[in-house]
Parts: sequence; structure tokens; C-alpha cells
Amino acid sequence: ELFRRAPRAFGGIVLPPLWLGPDRRAEEGEHAGLIGMDYAPTTDPHRQLPGSLYWVPKEFFHQLVEAVLAQAKRAGFACVVADGHGPSRWAFGESVDAWELQFDLKLVSVTRDFPEGWQSQVDHAGKNETSILLAAAPNLVDMSLLPEDRDIQPEGTSGGSSDPRDASPEHGETCLETSLALIGKKLDELGI
Repeated sequence: ELFRRAPRAFGGIVLPPLWLGPDRRAEEGEHAGLIGMDYAPTTDPHRQLPGSLYWVPKEFFHQLVEAVLAQAKRAGFACVVADGHGPSRWAFGESVDAWELQFDLKLVSVTRDFPEGWQSQVDHAGKNETSILLAAAPNLVDMSLLPEDRDIQPEGTSGGSSDPRDASPEHGETCLETSLALIGKKLDELGI
């Protein structure tokens, strides 16, 4: 939702999302073959979660991002603002300085450019993400599926204020607007 709103506010376009990304992956032992939230502490029992089909090696992810950046440069873009969920966000952030030099592009990375204040996708299926979805696409949220007992942490949630039962569309709207304002401020600093 944030990157749907950003071009309306600041200009530019939204490229199609990369539906693939790196994540931690258990190569051996009792969790072998499990990826990311499949073996998080809140996934009990540890197992492949439904829809878990996004993982690619970090090297491949970097190659994919580099191909996109090369095409953005070729098409005449001056700046690329990128974000992702967890591991994709971190993988972009760890290479952003080198990519700016390599592609002669101004890049904006959440991990580097917004060490404080960023409010979009800061948990995993918790209050933040659920609130954002309630603000952006409430028809995709069914809060009745969550356990009523507050002593039971909903499976697959983690990070920050991780209880989705505390979510609201108002909180989601605040999160989106806060992060959108940070993007605007950064683009102003860059002269974009």
C-alpha cells in the first residue's frame, strides 16, 4: 500500500514486486528444509507453512535486484526507493552503498536511510502489518480466526508489537502516513 501511495505523492512509478527473496533456511538437523517462519518460535509444531514458496538464495536475489537496477538506470531513472519484508529488506540494505556506485543511481533503503521512525512492515503478521492491511484492504483480514485467549500467541507472529488482535485501521493509516512522510523527506534531501 505504501508504494502504491508514494508515486501519487511524489511522482514516479511502482515496479512489479519481486515475489522471491532470501530468508534463513535450515540446511541440516531437525529443521532441515524449513525456511524463515516455518521454524520460528511461534510456529508450533515447526513445519512448512502454507504459501511458503518464495525462497531463493541471497546470491540469486542480489542478481535479480542488480538486473532491475541496471534496467532502471538504462530507462533514465535517477532514484529507486526499495523495501521488502524482513530478509529482502536486509539483503537490499546490505548492498545499497555499493549499488549506488555501480549503477550511478540514488537508492533509498529502509535499513540504511530510516534507522528510526519507519512504521511499515515492522513485525510479522502482528499489530503493525495487520493494521496496515486493515487500512488498505480490510476485506483480506478475518480477525475471527485469531485465538480469543490472549495467553495464546497467534502462530506466525513475531517482532515489535506482535499481537494482531491489537490492530486497527486507524493505526495502519498512521503507520502508512508516517513512513510516507519519511520517504518524502528523504527524496527532498536527495533533490528528487
